[in-house]
Amino acid sequence: LHLYDEFAQQWFKRQRTKLLDAQHIKFDTPILDAYSAYSKKLAEGLLQHNLTSIEPNPEHPLNWFFEEQDIELPTQEKIKLSYIRAGVPLMQIGQNHFAFLHKSLLEYFAARQLFESAMAEASLALGLGLNEKFLVDEPDTLKFIVDQVRDNPALQQTLFRILEETKHDPRLEKAGSNAITLLHKAGVVLANRDFRGIRIPKANLSGAFLSGCDFREADLREVKLEAAALSYT
Repeated sequence: LHLYDEFAQQWFKRQRTKLLDAQHIKFDTPILDAYSAYSKKLAEGLLQHNLTSIEPNPEHPLNWFFEEQDIELPTQEKIKLSYIRAGVPLMQIGQNHFAFLHKSLLEYFAARQLFESAMAEASLALGLGLNEKFLVDEPDTLKFIVDQVRDNPALQQTLFRILEETKHDPRLEKAGSNAITLLHKAGVVLANRDFRGIRIPKANLSGAFLSGCDFREADLREVKLEAAALSYT
């Protein structure tokens, strides 16, 4: 995902420069965030409707992405939606058909939207930012929120999605460590899972039943594994 992150950032910065040169935005207009949000929401919508491209029309549920309207940014500044759309890596196919430049970009932006939604869901449910600090350093907080994980199967699945994302983004090591620690402490079954490449430094897996788990190439720095059951064939 790093290559796609870098591509998206550079693409958006170039488009921002064009708007600045044309004096369509101010220097502090948060246009980069607007580009990113538009890209992720459009990609999510396309995949939800099993589409890889769209031909806008008033009856289409995704038509608002292509309407002529002004959008209010968090700074309360208004900007034409067409300016935002022009900064997104889309291509026009024929007269009125649009798609991302490559299907992999559609999948990338949709995955980013899914993961950020998962992080937001987890943080909202737990009442804290999951990637801010290692919960093993905050035992009272950890103890308080374990029950919330134990009683919420949907939250458990969200934490597993976060673990999966750490395979691709090293910046999420705190979130990964916290996710697997919470799952273990909540008594969620961890055995026989593909944990190859996950990043969970400082996680507390003491006493965990991890039989059949594949931890090849995982970041296990300072992970507590006392009395853990480990076997993999």
